[in-house]
Amino acid sequence: MAGQQTRRAHKQKRAQFQARIAELEEQVARYRTFLQLANEGIWCYESERPIPITLPIEEQIEWMLRYGYLAECNPAYARMYGFDDPTQLIGTRLGERLVEGHPLNEAMFRQFILNGYRLENVETVERDKEGQERRFLNSAVGIIENGYLIRAWGVQTDITDLRRLQEELATIQRLESIGRLAGGVAHDFNNLLTAIMGYTELAMEQTHEERVKRYLEGVMKAGERAAELV
Repeated sequence: MAGQQTRRAHKQKRAQFQARIAELEEQVARYRTFLQLANEGIWCYESERPIPITLPIEEQIEWMLRYGYLAECNPAYARMYGFDDPTQLIGTRLGERLVEGHPLNEAMFRQFILNGYRLENVETVERDKEGQERRFLNSAVGIIENGYLIRAWGVQTDITDLRRLQEELATIQRLESIGRLAGGVAHDFNNLLTAIMGYTELAMEQTHEERVKRYLEGVMKAGERAAELV
C-alpha cells in the first residue's frame, strides 16, 4: 500500500514537472515571437569579463567598450543598421557600433552607471553597415550579479530622420530670422535714402551754382542706385 502511494506521488510530481516545462516552453515561444515581430530594436549585450561595479566610472566604460559584445537582437534591430539577418551582428563589439568620442555616447555611459545601470530615452550616435551615422533613442537595464555587471538588455528607436528634420527646421527658422532682420534693416535704410534724396532735390532747386548742382546730381544718382539695391 505504501509503495503504491509513493509511486502515485512520484507520478504526480513528474506530471507537475512536465506541465511546468511545457509552460516555460510556451513562455519562451511567446518571447521569441515578440522579439521577431517587434518594431523596436531589442538587444542584449554581454561582457566577456564581468565588470566590477566598484571600478571608477572611466574604467567601467573602458571595460564595456573592450569586453561588451552583442549576444542577441531581433530583426528590427538588425534592419536599423542595414543588415538582413540578426546573426550578421551577433558577436559585434559594443565599441564597433558607437561613434568614438561623441559627447552623446560618453554622456550615455556615465548616465547608465550613475543611474544604477539603467537608461531611459537616452540618445546615442552610431554607425550602420555603410559607416553612416545613425541616431538612436535607448532604454536599458543592466544585470548585476555579486557586484559585477554581466549583461544589459535594451530597447532602441531609430530617430535619425526625426533629428534630420529638426535640424532642417532649425535652419529654416534661422534663415527666416535673418530675412526678417534684413527686411527691417532695408526698410529703415530706404527711409534714410528717401530723406537724403528729398533734401538733395530741394538743394538742387535752390542753388544756382552749376558746379554744386553737378555734385548734388551725383548724390541723387548714388541715392537712386542705393534704392534699387535695397
